[in-house]
Amino acid sequence: MPNLERPNRLALEKSPYLLQHAHNPVDWYAWGEDAFAKARAEDKPIFLSIGYSTCHWCHVMERESFENEATAELLNRDFISIKVDREERPDVDRIYMAFVQATTGSGGWPMSVFLTPSLEPFFGGTYFPPDSRYGRPGFPQLLEYLAGKWKSERSKITEAGSSTIAQLKFNQVPELVAADAGFFSAANEAKAKQMGVKRVGIPSRSTKSENRKLEQKKRWFKDAQKWRAGCEGRISVLKRRRGLNRSLYKGTAGMKRWRAHPQSPRAAPRAGPYHSVQMNAGRGRPAAGLGTAESDRPWENSVM
Repeated sequence: MPNLERPNRLALEKSPYLLQHAHNPVDWYAWGEDAFAKARAEDKPIFLSIGYSTCHWCHVMERESFENEATAELLNRDFISIKVDREERPDVDRIYMAFVQATTGSGGWPMSVFLTPSLEPFFGGTYFPPDSRYGRPGFPQLLEYLAGKWKSERSKITEAGSSTIAQLKFNQVPELVAADAGFFSAANEAKAKQMGVKRVGIPSRSTKSENRKLEQKKRWFKDAQKWRAGCEGRISVLKRRRGLNRSLYKGTAGMKRWRAHPQSPRAAPRAGPYHSVQMNAGRGRPAAGLGTAESDRPWENSVM
């Protein structure tokens, strides 16, 4: 249940999403040096929860887990909990979303990431139910498991987090290439505020969008070239098969030559029992004064 008498640190924040969690029993920190220093001093892993104010599953996880006294006790005992509004800090959201998508194959909100005190992620996911269902582990069981692993196999966890970040940087994931060792330092934060930007080194969303549109236009142009080349190739093949030469059928003389061509739909009709009538210019009309003899109308001589 929400603690209405004693709010946590998020009550001092301005973000609507963070203020929604101000009365949780979880000892939340906002993203900043205070939380990082406490994690280093107590040598505890960090639980990072990222969402936004209109996220449905963010509110579901809050009701099921963050307002639960037993779950909050696990978080407060074994982790340093940090809550981030992705609309307020899109740079942090992009960096850890890249990790979650690379390790799980999907992403979304709420985003739940577990970090070392040096802010290197070692486990991530999205929504976790209060008990095991939907093919996902229960959130309290996950907290107990990771807390035990941190105490017993801390060196392996730290090494795994460092190697994962190094592999993603090697694969040129732009969000993690920009996040170097001093990316979240206090000096870098102060420099970013002084310059009036949210984050140093992160390409803006508008630049990324323009690059994607440019790449899409290049692909469309290449596809159009291939389609045109394929069409021209098929046309040339058809011309060779039909024995046609465009230069022979230009102008008035070419039109007459084309009418005489055996493949022309306006060619003269073939000789036959019903084609004995003299045709007018090959257009299928009898000439004037013809077609009146009985021999020219065999259907009238038939016996009814």
